[in-house]
Amino acid sequence: MDALEVMDNLTNIYPKFQPMYHAGNHEIAGFEVTSHFLDSEGVEHHLSAFIYDNQVPEEYRRQVDMQTRTAAFQIMQDENVFLYISINASLYTGSEADNLLEEFKNTGVPAILGVVCTDDFSGWEEIKHFTYYLQRSGLKVAMKSLAYQQLTLRDLSHIKPDVVEMDMQSFQTDLVDLHRELFHSYSVAAGKIGASLLFRGIGNFQQLKDAWQSGARYIQGDFLSTTKRDVVHDVGSKARLQKEFQRFLTYEQERIRSLLTFTSDLGKRMEKIVSSQSIEALDAFAYEIGKRMDDVCFRVYIVNDQGEQQTANMVRTSAGVWEYDETNRWQNWSWRPYFLENIVRMNVSGKGVLSDLYKDLTTTDHIRTFSYPMNEQLYVFMDIGFSFLYEHPYLSV
Repeated sequence: MDALEVMDNLTNIYPKFQPMYHAGNHEIAGFEVTSHFLDSEGVEHHLSAFIYDNQVPEEYRRQVDMQTRTAAFQIMQDENVFLYISINASLYTGSEADNLLEEFKNTGVPAILGVVCTDDFSGWEEIKHFTYYLQRSGLKVAMKSLAYQQLTLRDLSHIKPDVVEMDMQSFQTDLVDLHRELFHSYSVAAGKIGASLLFRGIGNFQQLKDAWQSGARYIQGDFLSTTKRDVVHDVGSKARLQKEFQRFLTYEQERIRSLLTFTSDLGKRMEKIVSSQSIEALDAFAYEIGKRMDDVCFRVYIVNDQGEQQTANMVRTSAGVWEYDETNRWQNWSWRPYFLENIVRMNVSGKGVLSDLYKDLTTTDHIRTFSYPMNEQLYVFMDIGFSFLYEHPYLSV
């Protein structure tokens, strides 16, 4: 896009709007505004690349920014929702930040600023000072990233934004499991700093489901509603969202019910084994559990209440034979996340605990572990392989 053509035809710059929905009430919470330009041949251009092009003078880019915002403010003046505006933070340092704040104060339109931190910023303190200054002045700040400058958990802990933006379009569809783990990490981090999660770029049902399961407060994307030149409140979108979310709820309720039933059934089977077998010879006892739980697990071992493994690993080979593996005898597992918490839970409830899905250190496959209290000092751990989990979809997510 030729910079001079844009600057010579500022009246050809206009905003476009895409709704952002509240995941709680399915209403439109706000509109994201983006800048567009109509060239002499009637071709529309998105001006995002223009705003982040360091070859274009900063004053040109700020003027295009302001032109777009001014038009958007006028259109949004009577709307009772927020305006979500992305800014290139490097264009608004020093006195330009004051000018930006003054611009927003004069409009009266509630806004969230999506701050993109590019390499133009010199360091963490400069970014933190800039966003803190905006927040102290009454503006809400969202942290977002570009394809070449990804937002990290470290960014969140330093800057503490009001909103954390996740762009579904930037994630590869063939790495769904990895992305879900990443979404979970961001969700936990956002919760700790009191930030809301915004998932944008939602293009299909699965991405909408992933956003919902990851704790999204705001959702946006062409699957929900496309970008338009006018502010449009699509009543049909709310009804559609409600229908989709009801599908999620029904599915999730069934999944949790199946998960609890499976956990209960494992507990009953283990109770029979523990009550009918001598536990003095721990290796032999673990071996017996492996044989009797052969249809479910591929590895069994026994750990004491201090986290120290008391037996060899009983491992089922590809031939279906159970073998002793001494590798981890006397290994201490108390460093593993949730280990001590699960020990206490078993002590208090007297029942078994099924872990979340996680990656096994040895096989690198995703597995679950079912643990069961033999008494107050000893606990059986049974690892359930991914092949079994895959056959039971409620276990594989």
